[in-house]
Amino acid sequence: MRATPPILAAFVVLVFSLSVIWSTTPSLALTQLTFILFSLLVTIIISQTSISTLRSLALPAYVIAILSLIFTYILGQVTRGSVRWIEIGPFHLQTSETAKSLIILSFAYFLTQPILRPWRWLFTRILLLLPIALLVLLQPDLGSTIIISFIWFGMMLVSSLPRRYLLALLLTGLIALPLGYQLLEPYQQRRLTSFVNPYADPSGSGYNVIQSQIAIGSGRIIGKGVRQGTQSHLRFLPERHTDFAFASFAEEFGLVGTTILLACLTLILLWLTKQIDNPDLFASLIAAGAFWQFFSQTIVNVGMNLGLMPVTGITLPLFSYGGSSLLSFAITFGLVIATSKKTG
Repeated sequence: MRATPPILAAFVVLVFSLSVIWSTTPSLALTQLTFILFSLLVTIIISQTSISTLRSLALPAYVIAILSLIFTYILGQVTRGSVRWIEIGPFHLQTSETAKSLIILSFAYFLTQPILRPWRWLFTRILLLLPIALLVLLQPDLGSTIIISFIWFGMMLVSSLPRRYLLALLLTGLIALPLGYQLLEPYQQRRLTSFVNPYADPSGSGYNVIQSQIAIGSGRIIGKGVRQGTQSHLRFLPERHTDFAFASFAEEFGLVGTTILLACLTLILLWLTKQIDNPDLFASLIAAGAFWQFFSQTIVNVGMNLGLMPVTGITLPLFSYGGSSLLSFAITFGLVIATSKKTG
């Protein structure tokens, strides 16, 4: 397995991430570097685990994901009306992020079980997904719920379940979308509708998208330079180092910088795609889950920054500030590397 291109691509993304954080919120740059080094250690440790050991850890991973989400819902910190973080010493862990990597491991095991009765098999897999999806949605965290659903469905595509059952499930989901919209909180509905015309409420639900578009557009070809961005440094751009870090980067590095960044993210995705082609179904499912986690978060975050997708609070993989997101992808990449080996 040639790992050099994706490793170099990930290194470039992380360097760009540190440059944006140092530029917009310099006090957090050292913290992010610490997160990166710790996440690298986690990836190395998990990558040395055998496939047989990972299979044995699949059920505990599922239980840990559910318990951590329940614990967060009961005792977590309320921030901006949401309960998404728990305190672990001086750090804050967003359990919906780590749940993404844990369900990749657990569902890779669940989806390798023999299919004797397809409808019953599919129904039980839906029942296994529901507790995690509902607990994340109750935080409330609609964005992570959508990503978890993408991961699950992407892994189902690689499973041995006949495609007609998945097609029936997909059509059912599409039919149920209007009902799902009615069940959303009012602010979530405004987010979904404001991306169609953010200027309908420029100082409210459309503010974030408008400021992001201004920042990206003002970067032009080569950008304004490090620490020269006006939208981010004058704090017109909200969440300039987390949800809208891409816009901050585009303002300072321009089209040239964003092209390099997106090319690096694409290289990582291509590497993950190659890992799906594995004769071991368990390994193939883990690679599929990793691909959909990385792909869906990239598309949603970049689309959100460009005003092409609703604002959902999804981070850009390996780029946005935050230890929980880095830890999640560290676990995921460790799983992919471990299962790509011809061991276990």
